[in-house]
Amino acid sequence: MDIIACIISSWKRTKFDVHPRQGRPMQLGLLSPLFLSVTLTVLLNSFVRSARGQQHGGSDRAEELYSQGISLAREGRLAEAESVLEKANTVDPANFDIVSTLGQVRGKLGDLPSAISLFQLAIQLAPTKAEAHDNLAIALADNNDLDAALIETTKSLALDPHFASAHLTKARILQDQRHSQESAREYAEVVKLAPEWEAGYYYWALLVRDEGDQAKETDLLRTVVRLQPTNEKALYLLGCGLSDQGDQPGAITSWKKALALQPNDTQTLYRLSRGLRESNPAESAELEKRFFRLRSERDNLDNIKSLGNDGYRAMEQQRWTDAIASFERALSMCEDCSVEAGLRKDLGLALCRRGDTPAGVAQLRAALKLNPSDRDIVKALSTLTATP
Repeated sequence: MDIIACIISSWKRTKFDVHPRQGRPMQLGLLSPLFLSVTLTVLLNSFVRSARGQQHGGSDRAEELYSQGISLAREGRLAEAESVLEKANTVDPANFDIVSTLGQVRGKLGDLPSAISLFQLAIQLAPTKAEAHDNLAIALADNNDLDAALIETTKSLALDPHFASAHLTKARILQDQRHSQESAREYAEVVKLAPEWEAGYYYWALLVRDEGDQAKETDLLRTVVRLQPTNEKALYLLGCGLSDQGDQPGAITSWKKALALQPNDTQTLYRLSRGLRESNPAESAELEKRFFRLRSERDNLDNIKSLGNDGYRAMEQQRWTDAIASFERALSMCEDCSVEAGLRKDLGLALCRRGDTPAGVAQLRAALKLNPSDRDIVKALSTLTATP
């Protein structure tokens, strides 16, 4: 097998899901994976702080690679960060910070089994660190092993009863297990220990929303948007709660702020257009036009995805020229659409297989700029650009 075929034989090719049409925007899901709901910068801060206060056990090269990995992760270039941190881990495999940070990145990339293994190793390296057990709890929870995750939060809190992050993890696990009262007690402890951390108030608001306590939910969401004015999800939910309680002006104000942050959010457009029907019919009509225009664009996106899937099927049959034609046509309709990265990645794959490696590499680089977390592209580009 030639080198290019060998490189791409194990790639995850992008298959595009075409969503069924719906009469109304979907409602927000209440619980999301913990790794996806906390920014990587927050997750890495504890390691950056500890790194400043101690000497790494490995060489200067390991520390240099570790620093590069942190920087890449903070920029959202997770696949590149993973590659650099893997090298750091090879140089210094017993370094707690490197192992833990690599676990964080792997978790953010969705490789939960690997993240779990790394966090288990981190616990072996530093069994008395509360954050090590909390990290493992988060990964286990995201992997749907809630009972094991709860055990790890208990271990974390036994080491540090005042560790707010572990209380938050425990609260969210208990919420997912429908233990509402215990979950609420943990959320109360979070906001007591970390009163300026908006996450505790936000997830507590989701809990009381489920229980129908609109007044409590509104109070909590007001705190969230005070601490984090750019939280568009909190602003949207606050608007919904105020509307349900009869405060239409307050709801409209909140939805307008949310829409300013996410101008193409169809849920907010829909609710705001309805909320303005009586007080401002002209603005309501304009928002309704925007809503239906976005719906039309979504239909166009479905057509783009269908073309992408045509290319995907052609690739499976090794009809590279047909695949390239489908992807290029889809990209001509895309105009910065949400699936552009996947289209460019698969186009790059097809071009490489047809023998046009320079054009394929160019598409892969463009895809990586759009999706810095694609590990396949990082590894393939590293090999392709190093191949004579």
